[in-house]
Amino acid sequence: MSNFSFSALLCLFRANTNMNHKIWRMAWPPMVSNITTPLLGLVDTAVVGHLGTATHLAAVAIGASIFSFLFWAFGFLRMNQPG
Repeated sequence: MSNFSFSALLCLFRANTNMNHKIWRMAWPPMVSNITTPLLGLVDTAVVGHLGTATHLAAVAIGASIFSFLFWAFGFLRMNQPG
């Protein structure tokens, strides 16, 4: 076992509030972007769910799955762009 202490890590985290704010400012846009992709399929499903037939709902589910796959498969293109 190592001498790792969560209390020491917590003290270090609390001591560097300026660095934490800098990290948060850089981290929140990708976090929001990653959350909105599944929400797109959820909203499409909610809207089309009111049409009444299962065929429309199945088509939206397939489309949302393909979009999500393509978005995550080519995600490296947008993540590696310099600021």
